[in-house]
Amino acid sequence: MAPNATTGSANAYLLTLPTAPTTYGDYLWFAATASFSNTAGATINVNSIGLKNIKKMVAGVATALASGDFPSGHIGY
Repeated sequence: MAPNATTGSANAYLLTLPTAPTTYGDYLWFAATASFSNTAGATINVNSIGLKNIKKMVAGVATALASGDFPSGHIGY
C-alpha cells in the first residue's frame, strides 16, 4: 500500500490517514508522500489532531528540517 500524499502547502503539511489516530502518542509512526518541497522548518497536522514540528535525526539529535529536506514526491516516515 502506498503512503498517503500530503496536502496543505510547503512547510505546512496536512495528512489524512484512513485509520485515524485521535491523539499523537509515543512511537506513532506513519508514512507520507510530500506534495510540496519544504523551504524551511515544517509542520504536519495529521487528521486535524494539531500541528507538530517535523524533525530529522542528526547524530542522534532530533533537529528541525532545513530547506529541501522533504522534497516533493519524497516518502517520509
